Amino acid sequence: MAKRSLKHAVSHRPHRTQQARGKEYTLKAIIFDLDDTLYDNLNQVGKKAMHTADIAMAHFLKEDPEVIHNLRADLVQKGIRFFEQNPLICHELGVNKQLIDKASEIANNHYYVFPKVKGIKLFPGVPALLKKLRKKHKLALITFGVLEKQQEKIKVLKVAPYFDFVAVDQWSGIKATKADSFLDVMEKLKLKAEEIAVVGDNPKNEIEVGNKLGMTTIRVLQGKFKDYAPKSDFERADFNVKKVTEVDGVVELL
Repeated sequence: MAKRSLKHAVSHRPHRTQQARGKEYTLKAIIFDLDDTLYDNLNQVGKKAMHTADIAMAHFLKEDPEVIHNLRADLVQKGIRFFEQNPLICHELGVNKQLIDKASEIANNHYYVFPKVKGIKLFPGVPALLKKLRKKHKLALITFGVLEKQQEKIKVLKVAPYFDFVAVDQWSGIKATKADSFLDVMEKLKLKAEEIAVVGDNPKNEIEVGNKLGMTTIRVLQGKFKDYAPKSDFERADFNVKKVTEVDGVVELL
């Protein structure tokens, strides 16, 4: 079978290839993000949830929803995650400090907790991709959000059987624990960072964390961060692909 074209799989760190790694390390496991990596969260869930959250937040603050929407759009382009955006929006609007936490809670609930996920579907080709990769590699799924909601997504998408390790970085309104989850993968699979690749869409989250730990990183140019330009070497993935189904071609190089 001919190799898949890698014209979109751009490597920014050639030393990550198998030849440069030498025989000391070989790729043994792959960590996947979920939202906007394995399925189209932006169009199936995210846009509607964000719109509803902006309206609810605007109603509470007695502001124009369009103003909040525009402020949020600017923050998305900067790679800032939803729960981090809300206090910044409040500060920009001059909201009383006593109201910021409540306004953020309202928006976060409408974005993370309330959305319906019944009927969401994986990107075409994802089941075949995971089935193929699992023949030679351990697979882990690390996703961020409200535990019950992310577990519901995993159940609806029926992806759990493809993975050897599944974890949810629970949204706390303050911070995520992506690094801790990646370290858990290393511990449970008994692997070094150099033996693991990370696949995700967010340069400021899984890509940055993976790079800091010394893992190979593959960015999928999909979702709300599709056009985000990395601001540091840590945010710059080793490989960029346009679709997640191109990941197997990158893996062949590692």
